[in-house]
Amino acid sequence: MLSFTCFGKMQGNFRYPKEDGGLPAWFDAMEKKVMKGADFKSVHLMRPNFTVNCVSAENVGQWKEVMPAVYRASEFSDGLMTDKKDVALAMANADCPAAIIYDEGAEQLALLHCGFKCLVQPDGGIGIFEEFFSKYGFNKGTVKVRMAFGIGPCCYGIDTLPTLHANARVDRLPVSSAVHGPRQGKQSIDLFELMRLQLMSLGLEDRQIVRFNMPQCTACANVGGEPQYYSNVYGGPDGGRNLVLAWMH
Repeated sequence: MLSFTCFGKMQGNFRYPKEDGGLPAWFDAMEKKVMKGADFKSVHLMRPNFTVNCVSAENVGQWKEVMPAVYRASEFSDGLMTDKKDVALAMANADCPAAIIYDEGAEQLALLHCGFKCLVQPDGGIGIFEEFFSKYGFNKGTVKVRMAFGIGPCCYGIDTLPTLHANARVDRLPVSSAVHGPRQGKQSIDLFELMRLQLMSLGLEDRQIVRFNMPQCTACANVGGEPQYYSNVYGGPDGGRNLVLAWMH
């Protein structure tokens, strides 16, 4: 059975702190909001940097214990995977969507960071989906992909559309206009639709791909008029981070 969730501003700031400060607040958020009462035994946290690297939670040499039962990848990685139940895979994010890839029969789980530069590598290389399915033994015919917890085209808005290359897996970007926030009126990429198109180009069927719609957009989601999640668009790149978790049990 698969579970996944996203902790936002109401649960704390999950931006991984620098070594010279901020650790007590981060520990407090992890202990009280993540580990307390959880039905998993450990958390493995990626170090995203818009790469296509994916690491296994079972490879102990690639992990550093940062607090009891919480581990952080030693190298930059934008994907995590496990075949162990009760191990939570985690990603701190502000706008970038997550792809949760789950094969129930094979008992395999992966969590991928799907910022635009992971999906369409700026150097012309293959994107994270193509790299993932070519290297790590997940069956494209039996997996299901949940796309969740990222910014929608309503807020994404950019000044200039990036140029596509042959490895982008799409001929054109799904583009509309931002209708909310400080980027209102600018051209806006639908990252979730881009993810869906790329996955289908790799051979997945539409029925295997689900967009999780709660919330539809983490940038403009709010509760009682207050932002529910952290967002680079609204809070700047040095703001807080949400925590996406996925695990089998």
